[in-house]
Parts: sequence; C-alpha cells; structure tokens
Amino acid sequence: ADAEAARGVGEIVPASTRQAYDVVEVVSAVVDHGELVQVQEEFAPNVVVGFACFEGHPVGIVANQPLVDAGTLDVDASEKLARFVRFCDAFGLPVVTFVDVPGYRPGAEQEHAGIIRRGAKVINAYATATVPLVTIVLRKAYGGAYIVMGSKAIGADLNFCWPGAEIAVLGAAGAVGFGFEEGAAVGAALLGVLCAAASSEESSPDMNHQMATPAAMSTTTTAAMMPMMRPVFFFSGCPPYGEPWN
Repeated sequence: ADAEAARGVGEIVPASTRQAYDVVEVVSAVVDHGELVQVQEEFAPNVVVGFACFEGHPVGIVANQPLVDAGTLDVDASEKLARFVRFCDAFGLPVVTFVDVPGYRPGAEQEHAGIIRRGAKVINAYATATVPLVTIVLRKAYGGAYIVMGSKAIGADLNFCWPGAEIAVLGAAGAVGFGFEEGAAVGAALLGVLCAAASSEESSPDMNHQMATPAAMSTTTTAAMMPMMRPVFFFSGCPPYGEPWN
C-alpha cells in the first residue's frame, strides 16, 4: 500500500503554481502507512508541522500548506515553525521540510507584529539544529522565505527538488512584468530621441547625421537613459554600458 501511494504522489502536486493542493496528502503518500500526526493543527494553518516515520524511523515534518494563504509565511507561522524545529532538535528527531512558499506575507500589520524578529527565529532554529535536515522543494521557493525553510544556505544536509520546482527571487511572471515595464520606458525614450533627430533633418542635415551615428547616440543619450536601463541589464545578465563585468 505504501509503494502504491508513493507511485501516485506525482499526480497530487499540480504543475500550475496557481493551483492549490493539500500538502498533507503529499506527506501522507510518502511516510509509513500514510500516518502524519499533526501538532497545533488549528494554529497558523498555512504551515503544517507534525510527526511521521520513514522506514520505521521517527522524524519531524514541516511543510507549507498551499490551501491556506498559498502557504505564505507570516508571524504566527514563523513562530510555529521555529518552536517545532527546536523541539525536534532537542529530542534528536531529524527534520524533513516540504517547501512550497511564495514568500512572506506583506503588509504593515505583519511588520508591526514583528515579522523580522519572528523570521529570524526560523533562521536560527534551522541554522543551529544539530539533527539531520532534509528539504524537498515541491513547487515554489521564492525569496527570503525559501532561504529560511531549511535551504542549503542555512545548513540543510540534503536538498531535493520536485520535477518543475522553481527556486528564484520572485516568480517568473513578476520578473518578466517588471522587466517589460522598465523596457517600455526605455523604448519611449529611444523613440523620443529618434523623432527629435528626424524633425531636425530639414533644418540641420549635418546634425541629423551626427545624431544617427552610434558614437553620437552613446554620448548624447546614455547618461539620461542609464537609470531606466539598469533594471533591463539586471534581468538580462549584462552589465550596463561602460561598467565592467564582475
């Protein structure tokens, strides 16, 4: 029965990052006898913590719950995670983390409630743990929330990725949208320069020729356009004009 459940676990996690699913079903499909004993189930339900076994060995389970607030981390979730990881470390239980997190919940309310301090507790709990840490990225792993969820950067012993998992600063759609928004501003600036050059053709042909040359374009427009171009260079991986490669 456990083998059949494990074979079907790939169908539980949807390919679309916008589609929710129950992470408890994923965990139950891979642990012994499908048994997950949750702790504090009603508190901060956007994360799941509990106990299970792998081949007879007890472990602590930590997971984001996409069914509640898309699995984002907030003040209560951070407190819940930090306390549970420290509990497992105190009693020698390995921690297995299932990650599907789009980030921290934004807003002034979270900031006033101490999201920075509570988030630091999660980092400290994972970074100081002496028990084995195993992390599985199920789908989304974005920004600082990915780092605190048992990432390799804070000391996880083994890290695995589900097929199609995304590890990034932010989602691809957000990054592309930001890049195109800045690119549109750059395009508008270029169009303005070209229109100005075309309008001066009759009055000053020599000036129009000068504006059309690459050397003249670089000297007359680069300084004004570089603040808008920097985000585009950032997303393309190229350094801005005149700046060295790192």
